[in-house]
Amino acid sequence: MEGRKRGKVLSNLYFEACTMDSTDLIRLLQIRIVAYAHATEDETNVLEAVKNLVPTSLQGGVQPKTRRLEGHFGNPITVLEFEFSGEDQGNQILENIAKRLGKGEKRALAMAFHRHVGSDGSLYLRFDKQEAFLGRLKLETSDPIHVRIKFALEAKPGQDVVDSLRKTCERVGLLG
Repeated sequence: MEGRKRGKVLSNLYFEACTMDSTDLIRLLQIRIVAYAHATEDETNVLEAVKNLVPTSLQGGVQPKTRRLEGHFGNPITVLEFEFSGEDQGNQILENIAKRLGKGEKRALAMAFHRHVGSDGSLYLRFDKQEAFLGRLKLETSDPIHVRIKFALEAKPGQDVVDSLRKTCERVGLLG
C-alpha cells in the first residue's frame, strides 16, 4: 500500500491518510452537538440552527436531550444535547459540515487546527448559532453551537496525532 493514495471511504467511517512512508487509520466514533438556549432565545430556533449542521436525511430523527439550568441571575437556560454514533450518521454529518463550510472558514480552521484538537483525539468546532439558523456555517467562539467529533486514533508509534487527524480532515474536505 506504500505510495498509493486513497481517498475517504464514507460508507464505513474509515479514512486513510496515506503518505509515501506511513498509513494512519482513523475511525470516527461519535459526534456530539451541544447548544444553549438562553432566556432571550427561542428554543425552537436554536433547535433549527443545530438541525442545519445535520444533513436533511437525518433531520427527522434529531431529538435532543434537554436539561434546564438556571443562570447566575436566575434566568432560565435550556441545554440541547445531541449524540450521533454509528458509521453512517457520523459520516453524513461530517460530510455535511465539510460541504457547507466556506473556503475562508476552512482556511481559518486549517491555520488554527492544533487548537481544535483535544488530547483524546477529538476535533472541537464551534459554530455561530445565528448564522447556523440562517443556513450558513461560520466558526465562532462566543455563545456557539459546540461540536465534538471523536475519533479513534490508531496511529503508529512516533506519529503525530494532530498531523494524522489534519490529513484525515483534509481528505474529507474540512480544511482549506
